[in-house]
Amino acid sequence: MWEEFQPQSRLIEEKDKYLLEVSLPGVNKEDVKIEVEENIVKISGERKEEKKEEGTKEHYSEIFYGRFYREYVLPTLVKKDKIKARYENGVLKIDIPKDTQSKAQQVRIE
Repeated sequence: MWEEFQPQSRLIEEKDKYLLEVSLPGVNKEDVKIEVEENIVKISGERKEEKKEEGTKEHYSEIFYGRFYREYVLPTLVKKDKIKARYENGVLKIDIPKDTQSKAQQVRIE
């Protein structure tokens, strides 16, 4: 029976940015996609199962494989063009600068 792979993560808020860390051991950075839409960060990818050698027998496994998808809704809008991501030792780290400019718009009453 296959279980869904849900990477562990944490979101830290600093004065001028958010730091999102996602634990992705065994995942190649080429297999990870990051999208940002307004204040939503979407991360998807796949942890591929390694081929087993002929004649081996697996007794148990606590490692889940397959596709994953996570969405993170941030409390404020962000500067999409200033986001930086890096992948170090199986951890995806994303620096997400806050957009400090007000996006308020006045609505005229008819």
